Amino acid sequence: SLKESEKRLSEAQKIAHIGNWDWDLVTGETYWSDEMYRIFERNPHESGATYEELLNYIRPDDRDYVDDAIKKALNEKPFGIDYRIVLANGEERTVHSQPEIIFDEKNNPVRVKGVVQDITERKKAEEKLQILANAVESSNDAIITLSLEGIITSWNKAAEQIYGYSAEEILGKNVSILEPENFKEEIKQFSEKIKQGKKIQHYETSRLRKDGTIINISAALSPVFDIAGTLVAISAIVRDVTERIKAEEALRESEARLRQYYESDMIGAFYFNLDGSVTDANDKLLDIVGYTREDLKAGRVKWDKMTPPEYSRLDEHAIMELKSTGSNTPYEKEFIRKDGSRVPAVVGATTFDQVRNEGVAFVLDITERKKAEEALANIETARKKEIHHRIKNNLQVISSLLDLQADKFNDPKVTEAFRESQNRVISMALIHEELYKGEETETLDFS
Repeated sequence: SLKESEKRLSEAQKIAHIGNWDWDLVTGETYWSDEMYRIFERNPHESGATYEELLNYIRPDDRDYVDDAIKKALNEKPFGIDYRIVLANGEERTVHSQPEIIFDEKNNPVRVKGVVQDITERKKAEEKLQILANAVESSNDAIITLSLEGIITSWNKAAEQIYGYSAEEILGKNVSILEPENFKEEIKQFSEKIKQGKKIQHYETSRLRKDGTIINISAALSPVFDIAGTLVAISAIVRDVTERIKAEEALRESEARLRQYYESDMIGAFYFNLDGSVTDANDKLLDIVGYTREDLKAGRVKWDKMTPPEYSRLDEHAIMELKSTGSNTPYEKEFIRKDGSRVPAVVGATTFDQVRNEGVAFVLDITERKKAEEALANIETARKKEIHHRIKNNLQVISSLLDLQADKFNDPKVTEAFRESQNRVISMALIHEELYKGEETETLDFS
């Protein structure tokens, strides 16, 4: 019966990886159970290790900690400790030791006995769980666990930032607290699909923050099973995509405006490569340069082919600006139309893909403006001619009046005064004539 009992104890210790030991402080003798020998991989035919030998098994950086703990246990209440041991083959294990001190009638410690449990696998599992827990807490995505009834059971830091609720505020609450009115019961419906064995991957929806604002999220729901394979919870990984959605909407609106502008009849526009090829153009641009869409598709619409030689330097400078800054200062040039005629225009361009050197250019036909400028210049010339003609006639009238008045006097001095005035008027007419004929006259020989 005793042997059977010892056998059962040995089997139980083997299953639980727990060995027991006994150290006689008076004689120095030690006793190790079979599992102790297995944990330390010692020969069971040898006697149990002495205290000094036991310390040699302990990893050097844990040795002082264990020694201090045992010494304290001799004077205080014993307590369990975890430490690492290094076996003869270099393998490292983690053990838990729980000692018990036996005292004599004079309260002197005479024996120390206890148990040692190999917790290596448990520690590895705990480390993996800790790594997983750290990953969950440090994730930029909200990681939430829900019970099958929709109760929130876990809530990481990212969830606090996304939804505005602290873990203390939200744990134990129903997840419906996060649903806007127009999305009520949505999570419940998805949970039912999870219970049916389905997974919900990256669906986008709206959620309600603590402060009442609506946010856009992308979520993935997956089942959580226990060790028996039974569904016990639902895990949700949530990412706040509000800014991305806003950016996409802004981009769509911008593209729509650009497309509306591009397709309008207000201004010519075309996409180009910096090698001079035109990849696409709107109808207005084709109308300005006189080409057809068939010409465009055939590759006959080229930047250099439409540029007169005298504007090549301007184009080269514009391309240098595009490469260095991504846009160029609008400038005036002329295009050679398909029929050989020329059309004046203002050109501005910008690159939208620096890697492939692609960009978009806008062309404003200024033919009417040039005609208006020419008409204004002609009007100005006519106006100056009319003013000169009138001044000249008026001066002539004054000179004639002075001449008539001079004939009415016989006094030589009076006559001389009228003749002098008449000469001054003639000089004024001559000076005005010179100023009229000259362009940007800076000097005049009055003599």
